Amino acid sequence: MVKQMMMSLLVITLLGINVLIGILIFKEVNPTAFEKLTSNKSNQEMAAPSEQTIEDPQQAEPSLQGQEPGLPMDDLGVEWETEPTFREDEIQGYGGVEGVLTWQYNDFVGTKGDVNAQVFLIPKAVDFSMISEEDVQSYFLIGTPIPNARTYYTKADGYGNYNLNYIPEGPYVLIAFSFETFNLDDYVSQEAQMILPDLLKEHWNWFYKNRLLSRNHIVKEIYITKDQIQTISHDFGYKM
Repeated sequence: MVKQMMMSLLVITLLGINVLIGILIFKEVNPTAFEKLTSNKSNQEMAAPSEQTIEDPQQAEPSLQGQEPGLPMDDLGVEWETEPTFREDEIQGYGGVEGVLTWQYNDFVGTKGDVNAQVFLIPKAVDFSMISEEDVQSYFLIGTPIPNARTYYTKADGYGNYNLNYIPEGPYVLIAFSFETFNLDDYVSQEAQMILPDLLKEHWNWFYKNRLLSRNHIVKEIYITKDQIQTISHDFGYKM
């Protein structure tokens, strides 16, 4: 067994000597190729790929330094726009009107909100003689704004509430028409007969026949005061 181990060691030694002799012969026969081969291998071992990356300065996280105090920021410190807010001096000089419009369903159910009741607010300074018949009818039927006249319009919500805000100070006429109750008695309020003919001028007859006689209504002169919201509510009674 010792003999076999000695023979194996001898064979390995002879093979190593043969390889070394082959390399020396190759070096002597073609020294240029030998030098290039050894040079390339050395460069590959030294130039191992690096995992380090160069950070793009434009993609770097923004710094929190230098930001103005009080500005809202997200998690990265980037400023974002907030909803616009009004300073106190920007809303001064305006007022409004609001209220609840109701009707009576029956003696058992009682009061309900007059949903979709129409509310018109008209400055007393508006000259209706200068407004076309088409514009007047469109405004009083579906609330289309009258060109070059600061008239206002809204509808009551699902609870009968309405509001008109940011209205310049001054005298106005408020008109509200019930959506649920009808003017079955051809009743026209005294306020409507006193106020509206002078305001509507040649449009009064059309308004009287097509609006006042069709739905229950209220007509009131009001004065919008700056920085104040006044309340005008009304119950239009029973449908029948």
